Amino acid sequence: MEKRYLPSWPFWGAALWMVLAGLLGHCPSWLALVTVMALAVFLGLLADRRRRRIRRLERELRDMGQALEQEKADTLRREKELKAEQLKHEEQLRSAISHELRMPLSIIQGYTELLGRDDLEREQRQEYLDKILQRTKFINDTLVRHMLNSRERAMSSPDVQRLDLVALVQQITTDLSNVLANKGISIQYVSAREELWVKADGDLLGKIFYNLAENAAKYMGREGLIVIRLSCAGNQAQVIFQDDGMGLAEEETGRIFDLSFQGSNRKEGQGHGLYLVKRSIQAQGGDVSAFSRPGQGMTISFTLPLAETADS
Repeated sequence: MEKRYLPSWPFWGAALWMVLAGLLGHCPSWLALVTVMALAVFLGLLADRRRRRIRRLERELRDMGQALEQEKADTLRREKELKAEQLKHEEQLRSAISHELRMPLSIIQGYTELLGRDDLEREQRQEYLDKILQRTKFINDTLVRHMLNSRERAMSSPDVQRLDLVALVQQITTDLSNVLANKGISIQYVSAREELWVKADGDLLGKIFYNLAENAAKYMGREGLIVIRLSCAGNQAQVIFQDDGMGLAEEETGRIFDLSFQGSNRKEGQGHGLYLVKRSIQAQGGDVSAFSRPGQGMTISFTLPLAETADS
């Protein structure tokens, strides 16, 4: 708390009274003189103390300014380092893909040129086509693997911030409602709280919900409903993403987050979607699980760390 100092006029008034009293003979002159000198010394010390306080405040302001400048410089340096690291990864990715695909593409080109010959027998033509198909599959698997690695690196350092989960889910359900309606699927959210503040990466969290909605729409097998329920569980936010589709056997449900897993209801895709969902949630400090039975839909539940409320 800032200290308050007494104004100087009472001291000068007392000193003037002592001088007048000395001149009028009401007190010894030496006492009046000593009083004036003492008050002058006291006021000098007081002024010096104020000057020192002002200089200290100026130093503190200067130090704060230097600290802010240093923090700004450190932030710019970190941004440059992250950008340089990203460019390095991109260059490594291009180099690795180019190296791994050069030979398969040459093989495909060679067999394609051979297929242009008119003297090929049917067995040879089929053999060349099989070779081309094998190399094409190898190229596709290589690209998928590199893209998966790139996405995992991007998820390893999410931009976690304080955000309102209710507002985010409300916006997501609005965005998805028209898309899912074309497939005969409705989507809604339920939350007992008007606000639910979490520590999460908003962009990454949006991709999680879009991935779950796409996965549900793909495997529901019929018209139905998707419900997103929001609640609190201790110091975590609880998200339950539930559909009323065809469901999956219990033994298969336990593996849906495994890399490249595709169950008995397999459709197009590589089996990477829910694996990336799990990695994304874990990267933000949460956890995920699933429950399903044939004919009873699929329920995916995950948590996120709570953040302070807007008023705290």
